[in-house]
Amino acid sequence: GFGEELPLALGHNEAAYAENRRVELVYDANN
Repeated sequence: GFGEELPLALGHNEAAYAENRRVELVYDANN
């Protein structure tokens, strides 16, 4: 399932994790 794949990808891909953090920061700034 998606819920299982997402944490796995983030856990093994530092770049994906970094991008995810940037997206969250931008989202917070826009709100």
